[in-house]
Amino acid sequence: MTPQETNEKSLNRLIRAIRLSSGEFSLILAFANMNQLRKEFRGLPFPVVLWGNDPALERFARVAPDFRTWAGSATRFESEEPELLEALRHNAEPLIASAMGTDESGPKRFG
Repeated sequence: MTPQETNEKSLNRLIRAIRLSSGEFSLILAFANMNQLRKEFRGLPFPVVLWGNDPALERFARVAPDFRTWAGSATRFESEEPELLEALRHNAEPLIASAMGTDESGPKRFG
């Protein structure tokens, strides 16, 4: 199979996974050789948030240093307290709609 055929098959699999998870949480992993493709992400019309812990951030900085420096400083949260989780749930849809330009109201405030 040629690289182009492999990529087309992978893209179709990714599209199918996104469609099947519509309306519910799904963790979908996609990967390529991440430092060579950084420039391709500049055209996305929305932000991408990678959520992880300290060891994940350290590893990310080690294996994809140009992505790590491109992202700037990381936003740190304390342990996942129930209030934080509720605030994330409460704000997720308005934040996504706002980031995608489909909602004028923007995110709701914590508390």
